[in-house]
Amino acid sequence: MISYNIKNNSSNDAIYKYFFELWFTSKETNIYLALYKLWTQPASIVAKHIWMERTYVYKALIKLKESWILEETLKGWVKHFFISDVSMIKNFTKNQTNKFKKLEEEFEKIKNEFYKYDNSKLWSVPKISIFDWNNWIENSYKSILENIYKNGYISIKLFATNTIDSSNFITEEIKNSTNNFLKELNKNKVFIDISLWNGMFLMENKSKLNWVNDLSNILNFWSWINIYVVWQSIYFFIFKENPISMKIDSLELADVMYFLLKNVS
Repeated sequence: MISYNIKNNSSNDAIYKYFFELWFTSKETNIYLALYKLWTQPASIVAKHIWMERTYVYKALIKLKESWILEETLKGWVKHFFISDVSMIKNFTKNQTNKFKKLEEEFEKIKNEFYKYDNSKLWSVPKISIFDWNNWIENSYKSILENIYKNGYISIKLFATNTIDSSNFITEEIKNSTNNFLKELNKNKVFIDISLWNGMFLMENKSKLNWVNDLSNILNFWSWINIYVVWQSIYFFIFKENPISMKIDSLELADVMYFLLKNVS
């Protein structure tokens, strides 16, 4: 069937361009203009007027109706479509603006969901999480434990510094959270391979430690920087005036850390 192109009139160019920017095709614009001219009509009359196939016209009218730029009513159980006010198009643009603003705000959340479909891309861009608010130390240890349990790890690596001024930044909160963390690891038989750097005010010597019963003293009183390597995640703890911890998910960085810790002693 041959379709009649309303766009023969050059004065309609602005309308077609505007509808194109709204993601409507030229055919859908034809249908909208035909309905505007014909007032309230069923799809069959609109299709006959512009020489288009009725089913296509009906589907296009439904799409335009769902976009809230025209309306429908029933006459004798037959759907009729009409345009009550062209200002409905303006309302449509406002709705689209709000819609895309919301989608923009949710982008970071949905972006992470894509990684579930392609594990090869999961570590291509390092993901960084920072713990620096209330319960930061507890949440940091909780993240490590969840990582261990989720992936079934039986050992993790730890790099810790040991200088004379380290204990100045250890609070009761840090001490209690660290002790609970170590008890949880011990209960689940998770081994910690520890590399320790010693010194008075600077890190001058290096040594290797295995699991010891007094490990809590090492972490609570000696160390002011701890780096845990949990497979492809690295956790940095910095115990200073404003303590902070962060998690970096990066396969490349994890490989470097494993190499360094392996050769530290």
